[in-house]
Formats: sequence, C-alpha cells, structure tokens
Amino acid sequence: MSDRTSSTDTSLLKRLGRWFKSGDAATGRRAATTALDVDEAREWLRGVLAARLELPPEQIDTARNFEEYGLDSRTAVGVSGELEEWLGKPLSPTLLWDCPSIDAVAAYLAEAPEATSG
Repeated sequence: MSDRTSSTDTSLLKRLGRWFKSGDAATGRRAATTALDVDEAREWLRGVLAARLELPPEQIDTARNFEEYGLDSRTAVGVSGELEEWLGKPLSPTLLWDCPSIDAVAAYLAEAPEATSG
C-alpha cells in the first residue's frame, strides 16, 4: 500500500472534514459558531426539497421558484421549520414565500447574521 493519498481520497477527506465541522451529525444541527455560507445553505435546502419531492437533488434547480415545484403553504412552513432547527435560530414561517427560490433563501440567510449566528 502506498503512503501517498490519491486525489480522490483527499477530496473525500476534505468533504468529510467540512461535514463534521459544519454541524452535529447526531442532531442534524449545523455548528452555530461558523458563518453560514451561501453554498452550504443552498445544498442543504436542495437536499431537503429533493427529499420532500422524492426527486434526486441534481434535478432541483436552485433558481426555480418553489411554486413551480408545487410547494404548498404547509410544506413551505415545514421546510422553514426544518431550516430553523438546522440553524438553531428562529425564522419566519413565511420565509419560503418571502424568498421564493432556494437561491433567494440561501442569499438571505448568508446576509442575515442575526438569523444564523449565536
């Protein structure tokens, strides 16, 4: 076995490291001590929406309006609640209507430190 790490192994280790640093694997809550990155929020939202719609995450267009995915108000409030739990901070239950796409929500969260930091 070689003591050189392949680029694939290195990439995987970096991703795992970011995952462990970004939150608590047991609770699903992200670490409140780190600033929220737009890409982190976007990918989290993409995953949650994909799970709710039973679609692969790569089929979720982050610029597309939630309404185009058939998201009703009940589901939108549920996603907002999950996001609130993940962040460990209160959010408006109407956030997904106020910011009608994944990109819009991610940008709002990254610019709103009171919503994402302790």
